[in-house]
Amino acid sequence: MSASHLAPVLSAILAPVAFAGPIVLEPVAIKDPQINNLEAVTFLKPKGWKVTGGVQWYPDLTNLACLEIKVSNPDSLEQIETFPWCYGCWFSNPVVPMTKGTNYMGSIVRPVIEHPHDVVEELTLPNLRAKYRPKITGYQDMPEVAKAHSASMGGAKVKAGRVRIEYAIDGQAVEEDIYLAVFVTSANLGVNNCIAYTWGPVSTPFALRAAKGKLDAATPLMLASVHSAQIQPKWFGQYMYVSDLYQNRMAQGIANAKKISDTITRNSDEIFKMYSDAYWSRQKSQDRVHQQFSDYIRGVARYDTPHEKYPVQLPSGYKNAWSSASGEYILSDEAGFDPNTGGTRSWTQLKMAK
Repeated sequence: MSASHLAPVLSAILAPVAFAGPIVLEPVAIKDPQINNLEAVTFLKPKGWKVTGGVQWYPDLTNLACLEIKVSNPDSLEQIETFPWCYGCWFSNPVVPMTKGTNYMGSIVRPVIEHPHDVVEELTLPNLRAKYRPKITGYQDMPEVAKAHSASMGGAKVKAGRVRIEYAIDGQAVEEDIYLAVFVTSANLGVNNCIAYTWGPVSTPFALRAAKGKLDAATPLMLASVHSAQIQPKWFGQYMYVSDLYQNRMAQGIANAKKISDTITRNSDEIFKMYSDAYWSRQKSQDRVHQQFSDYIRGVARYDTPHEKYPVQLPSGYKNAWSSASGEYILSDEAGFDPNTGGTRSWTQLKMAK
């Protein structure tokens, strides 16, 4: 399906929306029990919102692990959700027939689907939203986000966008935006003129949900939470170590969780040093991608903070923003509001990033 035949582009580009009263964003850490219960990911969430889920490991897949969590407002239908994912592979003129749906060296054999709209329609909705019988109501292309992802992958072909769907939960209509960037690479294997394709998500797919008519206003706050996520360097190094074991066909070392845990415990510092450059390169790339989102989703702004190496993305529409050494943030549009007044915690006022 070509882009010209997709559902209409979302007509409303989000405008800054301020919530009543100060907003508090607090830090959350997701620990991974499979790797010594280390912190795998940290992110900000609105105070009072609930977090469920965690890191799920898939030892038979190349990507090995997925962050599968839900961050939800207990008082409404607002929710952030990150999805499971894997890589796909396909071969033109294969020497040996390949059965669709089988696992080939950690990737699932399936014809390439290069457009986010089609991936959502053919895979995401049937597998993750089938019980709601959703319908796709809009699509917004994000070429600059795709361009930033492509640069981080050495020029791979990438398409990025968000797909809006609608369905009902207990009779109440909801809207949900699914954000996805899809890459495709190819290589001639030199045998039988066989072209090998690898494709899949560039990063973790995620969705933002709210009651129908309220999603646009809620998006800046939820998107700020998503873009605050940071993979922790020690966990990343150990994940990369396990990934190398997989690539080297050391299947027994992956299957034996205790062996991995013991090895990592003995060599934690060395493993971290090995993959430190890769970690910071990834963080820099992610920061560029997050910056591009502001071109499409107005209502978010980037602030410099003394507690982070890269700017943090927060909802815009507020006159003032503060951060604490413990990682919390307060946003307020109230005249004269100062979180340092009458409290014991020290707050630093932030400036927008240039």
